[in-house]
Amino acid sequence: MSGDKDIERVDVVVEKWFVVAVREVVRLFVLVCWLFGGIFFWLPLLTRNIISFMWNVVVSSFSGSDMGKAQDKLDMAIKFYAVGFRKINNAVSKTPVSEEPDDRSSSNFFWGVLPDLTFSIVFWLVIGSLYGVIFIDIHEMSDTIADIIDLVKERIDREAQNP
Repeated sequence: MSGDKDIERVDVVVEKWFVVAVREVVRLFVLVCWLFGGIFFWLPLLTRNIISFMWNVVVSSFSGSDMGKAQDKLDMAIKFYAVGFRKINNAVSKTPVSEEPDDRSSSNFFWGVLPDLTFSIVFWLVIGSLYGVIFIDIHEMSDTIADIIDLVKERIDREAQNP
C-alpha cells in the first residue's frame, strides 16, 4: 500500500513539474514575441504621443490650457512596452494577478485599437520607404488595381450573359 502512495506522489510531482516547464516555455515564447512584436506598436505610439505632447506644449504656452491629458497619454506611451512584459508575466503566472476590470467588449475594443494599428502600419511603411527597405511603386500598384477591376468586370459580364 505504501508503494502505491509513493507512485502516486511521483506522478503528482512529475505532473506539477511538467506543467511548470510548459508554462515557462510558453512564457519565454510569448516574451520573445512581445520583445519584437511590441516594438511594432510601441515606437509609433511613442512617436505619435511625443509629437502630440510637443504640440500641446505649444498650445498651452499660448493659451494656458491644461496639460494633464497630454501628460497622461505620454506617460502611458512611455510605459506601454514595459507594461506588456508585466501583463504577459501576470497572465502566464500560476496565480492570476487581479488588474483593473476591463468592461470593453471585443468588438468595441477592436474598433478602438484599429486607429493605432493603422497608424503603426503606416508609420512602418513610411519608415521603410524612407530607408529604402520598402519600395512602393504607385504606378505599378495602380496598374494592378486596374487589372483586378477589369477581371471583376469580365466575371460580372460573363455571369450576366450566362444566367
